[in-house]
Amino acid sequence: MDNFIVSARKYRPATFESVVGQRSITTTLKNAIRTKQIAQAFLFCGPRGVGKTTCARILAKTINCENLTESFEACNECPSCKSFNESTSFNVHELDAASNNSVEDIRSLVEQVRIPPQSARYKVYIIDEVHMLSSAAFNAFLKTLEEPPAYAKFILATTEKHKILPTILSRCQIYDFRRINLDDIADHLAYVANSEHISFEPEALHVIAQKADGGLRDALSMFDQLVNSTGHELTYKKVIENLNVLDFEFYFKITDALVKGDVSTAFLILNEVLENGFDGQHFLTGLSSHLRNILVCKDAATIKLLEVSQTLRNRFLEQCGLCSIMFIAQALDIANKCDLSYRTSSNKRLHIEIALLQMTRLNGQGNNQTLPGPSPQQQPTGGNNPAQPQQPTTQNRPVIPPQSQQPQSTIPSSSASTSNINIQQPAQSSPVTNNPQANRSGAIPQTTSIKINGGTSATTGLKNGNNMVIPSSGISIKPTASQAAPMPKEEPETEEEPEGEFNEPIIEFNQTSKSFTQTELERAWEKLQLKFDTLFSLSIRKPKLIEDFKIIYPISSQLEENEILQNRYDIVNFLKKELDNHQIELITELTQEGPVERKAFTDKDKFEKMAEKNPLLYKFREKLDLEIPY
Repeated sequence: MDNFIVSARKYRPATFESVVGQRSITTTLKNAIRTKQIAQAFLFCGPRGVGKTTCARILAKTINCENLTESFEACNECPSCKSFNESTSFNVHELDAASNNSVEDIRSLVEQVRIPPQSARYKVYIIDEVHMLSSAAFNAFLKTLEEPPAYAKFILATTEKHKILPTILSRCQIYDFRRINLDDIADHLAYVANSEHISFEPEALHVIAQKADGGLRDALSMFDQLVNSTGHELTYKKVIENLNVLDFEFYFKITDALVKGDVSTAFLILNEVLENGFDGQHFLTGLSSHLRNILVCKDAATIKLLEVSQTLRNRFLEQCGLCSIMFIAQALDIANKCDLSYRTSSNKRLHIEIALLQMTRLNGQGNNQTLPGPSPQQQPTGGNNPAQPQQPTTQNRPVIPPQSQQPQSTIPSSSASTSNINIQQPAQSSPVTNNPQANRSGAIPQTTSIKINGGTSATTGLKNGNNMVIPSSGISIKPTASQAAPMPKEEPETEEEPEGEFNEPIIEFNQTSKSFTQTELERAWEKLQLKFDTLFSLSIRKPKLIEDFKIIYPISSQLEENEILQNRYDIVNFLKKELDNHQIELITELTQEGPVERKAFTDKDKFEKMAEKNPLLYKFREKLDLEIPY
């Protein structure tokens, strides 16, 4: 049986043109060969599996080629190229710095540099994983790297550039290799599959490319593994099953459930994901990426950031029309917070379910928000028939509903404190035409939506000429002049509202505040001390009441002020409720108190205190040569 060669070695690029995803670097190296401006030392750095060692070998072979092609590639026919391809070249030396990282290894390398090349132009040294060299080895290599012989070229490769000494970096031309994008990896996998006569689905190759995370060698290794597992037929289902990748279908389904507010479906999909053996944090990461992809599809300029197959791209474009940008942004924020606190959660499944529950409520809250209606200038002046002539603007006047039609008023009772709310409905002009249907459609709305105490909404009708008062809630509705008395029919409007302005009902809240005395304030402050017993600053002094319901509380240090400011909101709310006054304002005032007498604790403090009263104790201690313990 023939020896099997993995795809990463069998299809390793042999020319600059065949290098995948590093076009800028290969072009620069070819230009250096064309102009014969080859540096003495190169440093290739970047993540694993992106072509650093491959480019180093291609460069070493090309600069020693005797018959370069028109595109400045190696000919693969001269003795130098043949010996390199057969791994018998004495002019190219490859060293693994991970296993040869001592000073002795570098000294041996320096000794070899002194020997000129045999039947070649350059002697090339490729040092892989150069960051593994010790500091002493780097220092021993500095002089040779800075002033090598004319025939010596050094190509260093590393995945961790930050571990290399700055003195080494300054002596090299640095080339940063980037991660290979998904399309380039998928195209190369398709080329390998066609060469090996393996059938595949494009979505399956994209899944492999995404799993490789920009490394072509990792992608080819997974490709070989999947070929052995699936039997020369790569399908999407088999690939995600063997690579343990969560199917995109789960994310599309759960996003639809979140948009519709279907909590049950979202929980069932999560349960299916967990039963398939996937980790909850892996699901959260995938959901965040899915929402990000939907957000990218919202703008045609950012669709190019979507690194998926064309089939999935069409599905993302279809689903992005169902999600608003506000929903996506808030859902991403919830998913990010859940991901950050996932490891510290004791009940991880419940942690994810709470996040999904919060996401399902986002769209529902968005639907409850009402949009402003059309401005008077945007209302139709007639039917849908474009041939119908419009009436002159001088006949535009508000249409007053008949007084015989008095709609009912329905307002739910509220347990909150009674508030007087004055609702003023501004005048609204509507054009009048000869068409009766058009006149009816342009009438002023008969109902007004009122929001009470931030949580209760009510719908009420406006009566012409009268005030409608609801005793149960303390609401007084005052119609405007345009509603109290009808305007003459033929009188033109003298003032028009600005175009695009939307007139909403004006709601005024008049909350009564009960006055209180200094004695009542001190009683409330005593209750405050009992509730906030941990705040020591509240129990030191008494508050002072001044005009306009302002309360001044004296403090003596910045520490006390910080403690009160941190709890100021709760303190003021307690006082407002206790004293039945909503205009209370708490002010802290820094006062300078006299020095506090220091107590005597140690023996020295006691002696000093006694000596202040009787100075002869100092002479007594000196004569007897006594020492006071500290």
